[in-house]
Amino acid sequence: MTGLPPLSDLELRDLREPSPLAIGGMDQSLTSFGFARVCGGQAKAWRVETGKLRGDERLEVLLEHVRDAAMGLDVVIVEGLAQKAAGSSLLDLAGLLALVGHELWKMRVPYVVVSPYRRAAYITGKASSPKDQCLAAAIKRFAPVADLTGNDEADAMTLAHMGADHYGCPLVKMPADRIEGLHAVHPKNTVRARKGDPIINWPQISRETA
Repeated sequence: MTGLPPLSDLELRDLREPSPLAIGGMDQSLTSFGFARVCGGQAKAWRVETGKLRGDERLEVLLEHVRDAAMGLDVVIVEGLAQKAAGSSLLDLAGLLALVGHELWKMRVPYVVVSPYRRAAYITGKASSPKDQCLAAAIKRFAPVADLTGNDEADAMTLAHMGADHYGCPLVKMPADRIEGLHAVHPKNTVRARKGDPIINWPQISRETA
């Protein structure tokens, strides 16, 4: 006997309720890496600038921040490579993307890579929207829940909210066509995908264990 009063039915129901999903967004960059977190009706966005750091030292600093930001998250949405990137820039960003994904894998945090075009289409309605238009749209859309001061934070917040929308816990209401875009499928067979496959391969997340 503990001497404690028995839990009421209401209290038992509260204990059975799944905790809110914690969803992260990461706009990967070697110079100004954007992070965002959405959980329980609240949001936060920030960026990490690497300044004069280069090489392995810069990578390790960024990966430390990735590990810190991913702690306690249920899923992370990471921005993929821009098709306009080329040469050494493309190789550097591809390497960073691989390292970020590997860190999340080691932490057993599910993640999905979303293209910049899908992110732009979600926030502006147009996949080809330039960075500044995406920033303006994100500031307007997420003003009630997040303070966004730059492109990196805005992109990371957009990615996180794409996940929140997909998993049924959005912070703000998005137009129906933007939500439908989260579940778009490939219209035809390609070398990388089959017709009907989802364009965004969302991880399966159990809300009961979140």
